Amino acid sequence: MWRHPWDNLEHWWLSRHAPQRTLQLRQRNVYTLPTPAGLMFTALLLVLLVASVNYQLSLGYGLTFLLMGSGLVSMLMTERQLAGLHLSIQQAPAGYRGSQVAVLMTLRETAGRMHRSVRLRFETQAQEIWVDVPPNATLSVTLHVHAPRRGLHALPTLRIESRYPYGLLRAWSIWRPATPIIVWPNPEQPTPAWPQRITPPSAHPTRPKPVDDAREQDMDIDDLRPYRHGDAVRKLAWKATARSLAQGGLPLSRETPPSAQSSHHAQPVLFDWADTADLHDPEARLQRLCAWIEHAHPSAYGLTLPGQPTLNPAEGAEHHRRCLDALARMP
Repeated sequence: MWRHPWDNLEHWWLSRHAPQRTLQLRQRNVYTLPTPAGLMFTALLLVLLVASVNYQLSLGYGLTFLLMGSGLVSMLMTERQLAGLHLSIQQAPAGYRGSQVAVLMTLRETAGRMHRSVRLRFETQAQEIWVDVPPNATLSVTLHVHAPRRGLHALPTLRIESRYPYGLLRAWSIWRPATPIIVWPNPEQPTPAWPQRITPPSAHPTRPKPVDDAREQDMDIDDLRPYRHGDAVRKLAWKATARSLAQGGLPLSRETPPSAQSSHHAQPVLFDWADTADLHDPEARLQRLCAWIEHAHPSAYGLTLPGQPTLNPAEGAEHHRRCLDALARMP
């Protein structure tokens, strides 16, 4: 089958950069090319050199070779802005279909020098960030990737570059992360009625009432704890959080009293794929299961899907993530 020469060249180029979980930038995988300003600078040097030779200008020779030396030094400096950086992704990025999924990356400096004006951008995304990495430091940065489809997908190719110090040259490299992006189904809206075999806490799902100001003011400090990822919004102590943030602290969540825990669900629930048999579209069935999981969280619940191990009822953010990941992996 005939292939365009450009496709062959791109295939060869990507084969030289296999997917990796981490990337260590060295001289052998950092490439340097002139920018348009660098090409104009080279043309100016040629004009100065020809004029100096033609008119035998000693000062012209001095200016030409001074600028040439500055350009050669900038070539080395530009390459050193990337060489010595180590890139990694802390956790497999995940988010709901149609949203912007946050990709948290770590840049670690291993060469003992300052790296200035480092640009990071996924090739298929418009967002880009510029960072400076201090010597022997670790920096966390966040880029966002659009997630149009549910499932497990490869992250786009990341391009790293720098034009420091003069913008005459561009040092760049690419990274194909091996860490996949996990896209969950969107929860069905509005939240559907629970399966008939499960008794909900009320006749229909209702939003919990917020804690009134007087109760929160009277709440003992022992009833508060630092906010943890996965805490429900209703558990945030808003006034205590405002005071904590004003003092440079962290957001605070309320500890759920035993009476509230027992009133939410008397028994842990187990959602089953068969509970959505009235829907014919597989995506719609996954969206309904996702809506039930979101409504049941943070109470104890489980999930049964065809072809996957049963997730026994449990609580917490990690269990919540495992259930949503199972929905994303459904064929």
